[in-house]
Amino acid sequence: MSERFKHSVKTALAIVLAYGLALWFDWDRPMWAAFAVALISMPTLEASLGKGGQRLWGTALATFVALSLIALFAQDRWQFMFAQAAWLAFCAYQMINSRKAYLWFCAGFVSSIITANGGPDPVNAFSIATIRTLETALGVICFAVVFSLLWPVREDATAGAQPADVQAVPNARRLNQAVRVFIAYCTAFLLVIYVPGFPGAHSILGMLAPFAIILANTPQLSADKLINPFVLAILISSPIYLFLMPKLGGFAQLGVVIFFACFTISYLLHKPEQALGRTFGLAFFAVVTGISNDQSYSFIALTTTILMFCLTLLILHAISAIQVFRVEDDAMVGKTAEST
Repeated sequence: MSERFKHSVKTALAIVLAYGLALWFDWDRPMWAAFAVALISMPTLEASLGKGGQRLWGTALATFVALSLIALFAQDRWQFMFAQAAWLAFCAYQMINSRKAYLWFCAGFVSSIITANGGPDPVNAFSIATIRTLETALGVICFAVVFSLLWPVREDATAGAQPADVQAVPNARRLNQAVRVFIAYCTAFLLVIYVPGFPGAHSILGMLAPFAIILANTPQLSADKLINPFVLAILISSPIYLFLMPKLGGFAQLGVVIFFACFTISYLLHKPEQALGRTFGLAFFAVVTGISNDQSYSFIALTTTILMFCLTLLILHAISAIQVFRVEDDAMVGKTAEST
């Protein structure tokens, strides 16, 4: 069997397992567990036995930071915005050139999911944040278990194939990527506040931040490459949500549908340059289906979700050209240091 087939099967199984457990626990938004699986299925952050600890420690760190931000800034949205954006930028900066990239990625995207859902409701913020933490951690654990037990990728098998985390990246470029993440989050936050009826409301903050961090760590990818995967995800997810899911009875049937949908997206978008698109497509499937024990179906909700993802793409594309620091400055500093 090809690696393409194996990776697609493992990703689909992890998502089905995450949904099944979240529904069994009767958590209100199981999609966040599936969303977490989609995000950490990036081959540029390939699963291996040695990285399971990074995922769990990153999730724990994100939980601490998110709950701290909610506790400290629940009554001041501007301080909250700058603090969360600064944390995401810091994670993006630390993620580049680091062997702990997986830890920083989880620390960033998990915190954005928790605060996006808990922050807008200060009264119930802690309970909401706790559930989101559990759902996200469940997705991380399901991914780790499936990828560790089924056709595991050993560290020695990928040691020569993934040198990205040890290749030096100029500091100016790292700072530029961090600034882009900061601006992307603040832009989405301001749109949510000042645009009445903004699609998705605070949920877009949890959607946009992870992809901004991924783009920061993989500058060879671009938001433009997400358009075709986005269209593919719409064509697969929309008919399932509107026409197939209402006819299903029980999780056995639903699990089969989830598996084949996620397998199809992963299998068709298997090339390295399609990695971000695959993650985006899986995330779209998780959000648009909105699978829960109290399932509802709405064409308006579907179109709102599509529009929210379109706006996410637009913001990511808009910030991609921002250059605050020049790479040439790093080169000049290096030459000066050598001459002295």
